[in-house]
Amino acid sequence: MGPDDETDEGPDSGWFGLVLTPEQYACLSRVPEEPPTVVTLAPEYCVDVPLWPLGDATDNLVPPALLEKLMAWQALFDNNFHYKTGWLSEDAKSRWAAEAVGLEAELRAALAGKAEVVVDLWPLKPDETPDDNPA
Repeated sequence: MGPDDETDEGPDSGWFGLVLTPEQYACLSRVPEEPPTVVTLAPEYCVDVPLWPLGDATDNLVPPALLEKLMAWQALFDNNFHYKTGWLSEDAKSRWAAEAVGLEAELRAALAGKAEVVVDLWPLKPDETPDDNPA
């Protein structure tokens, strides 16, 4: 076989067999998403950043220092709010609610002229059952 001869490696001869872990895949460059025109500040289970829609396009609108504060606020929620029983203490609930006020103001200032901010602090709302809200 000479240097100009190509070997036939089958139908996938142009593929190098590279397999990425989920972490490596997440680090790949992506085509930028369109930035949202409405951003909702709301905690939720199993997220790092409590901004919706989730994604880089949303996160990129927010200054890094504010993003870190939002992540800490989300962690406070994760560590102190149980989906069945609610807040673990009134102190945790009060602290979380107080931090929400400042974060909302900072977020509104950071996104002024870029996106509308909607706030949903559902963990502070009283529990409602279907029987509480007759149709």
